[in-house]
Amino acid sequence: AIEDLESDVRIAASGDNPMGMWLVGFSRRWSEELAWPEDANKGGGGSGPRVSRLIWTVDGVEAARLEGDEARATGAERFEFQSHFAEPGSHRIQATVHVLRPPRRDSSGRTYPASLKVLTSPELEVNVDNAVAEWMLDNARDPSRNLMGAGLPVASASSERGNSGAANAIDGHQARSWIARGDDPTPTLTLTLQEPQEANVILVGHARGNPVEPGRWARALEVDVHVNGERYRLRMHSDERRKGVLVLPRPTRVRELRLVVPFAAPGQGGEASTGFAEVELQLRRDLKPKREGRR
Repeated sequence: AIEDLESDVRIAASGDNPMGMWLVGFSRRWSEELAWPEDANKGGGGSGPRVSRLIWTVDGVEAARLEGDEARATGAERFEFQSHFAEPGSHRIQATVHVLRPPRRDSSGRTYPASLKVLTSPELEVNVDNAVAEWMLDNARDPSRNLMGAGLPVASASSERGNSGAANAIDGHQARSWIARGDDPTPTLTLTLQEPQEANVILVGHARGNPVEPGRWARALEVDVHVNGERYRLRMHSDERRKGVLVLPRPTRVRELRLVVPFAAPGQGGEASTGFAEVELQLRRDLKPKREGRR
């Protein structure tokens, strides 16, 4: 991908992960206005502005700061940089260039010393396919850390839609979900552990449609999680593939979980039915306690 030829600064990017990016050049206006007359006589790449530094930003965050040489024209220097992406999908790349403006004289004869001019490229949108986000790796690790099955849980719900019963939320399969009826005012799932388990992390996954129907079911925006009667508020992620993560203040011997959905965003076609794919328990020492969390 290459930026618009009329841009003050033109950049290009290629590859997937890592993705290479580089400076292509400047607009004709700034190439002429910022060129130093003495550089034109040097030949052999002595053309173009003198770049003091170039700053690459990726998705609005500074990714690299590359120093130039104010003593000579940029010439063939392209300030290449490679970025590694943790998330697949669309990303934004931009370059901010600090250029040394040559001394100049205006029509009245007044002179101005050399000074810095800052030029910024438009954002270049790129797409990354070959990336595995940390949350994807966590999802893959979660089954081996799930303590729910060892607790011999019994599930019940305020309502169930068709064959999507409460037990689906504790069967160890993300592809099957508990789904409440669309007219249920406060969808509630209750899990009673016959063998209480010590845990400090509760994971809650959105109800999932099949792969050809992403976003079919309404998504819980928040969940009230009652742990042995004590209430916590869990903010869920807007991406149905990502789980809500509640880290308790301390390891707790969990006997009962009651999950209530007070708010949900409609699914495709205004679908009101919501629920959970899986509710999991973990005992982890690497996560800091907090009242709500998303990953």
